[in-house]
Amino acid sequence: MLGNNGNSTVQDKYGKASWTSVVTNSSVNELRFGWFKDRLSDPGASDLYPSTGVGLHHCRGQHRGRGAGLPRTYPSENRYQLVENYTWTKAPTI
Repeated sequence: MLGNNGNSTVQDKYGKASWTSVVTNSSVNELRFGWFKDRLSDPGASDLYPSTGVGLHHCRGQHRGRGAGLPRTYPSENRYQLVENYTWTKAPTI
C-alpha cells in the first residue's frame, strides 16, 4: 500500500470538581467528581502524501493512494470518577 503515512496523536481533556462540608465539629464530608477523555487520532500528514494523490484507488486488488484507515479518530474514551469520603473523629474514652 502506498502512502500509509500519518501523524498519531492523543488528545486529553479532563474536568474535576470537589465539595467539602464540615458536618459537625467531629465530622467532615468530601465529594469529588472527575471526567477524563482520551481520544486517539491519526490525521493524514499532507506533507507525506504520495505522488499518487490523497485519493484511494483500487486496481486488481491493490490499494493505491492514501491509507484506507486514515484519518482514524478512535478509540474515544470517556472515564468518570465519583468519590465520597466521610471522616468522623472520636476522642478515646479514658
